[in-house]
Amino acid sequence: MLNKLDLIDKRILKALQHNGRLQNIELAEQVGLSPSPCLRRVKLLEERGVIQRYVALIDPEKVGKSLSVYVRIWLNGQGQALVDLVGHNSNHPDLNFDKVFDIFTLWRKVLEQ
Repeated sequence: MLNKLDLIDKRILKALQHNGRLQNIELAEQVGLSPSPCLRRVKLLEERGVIQRYVALIDPEKVGKSLSVYVRIWLNGQGQALVDLVGHNSNHPDLNFDKVFDIFTLWRKVLEQ
């Protein structure tokens, strides 16, 4: 179901996307509301599923991971090549192939339909 958002809702979402830890008083100031209506709107956005959760953004370099790469590979009759590639590199400490087979399997199911 599509949620209709007015200008204030959009301001709230933009502010929370920039800083999800804003105190309600600060948020209310930023969006031009008093604290009670602002909190009410945030709660409604949460209840309607517009705001699903609050997360922390991790600096990859600070935890020793400087780059994430998503690669799209098109194979025509060479599925074994992908299996070999992943198998050969599966123990590499800086490579994560956890989702490769899930995605590969999903695409195969989509193509078979």
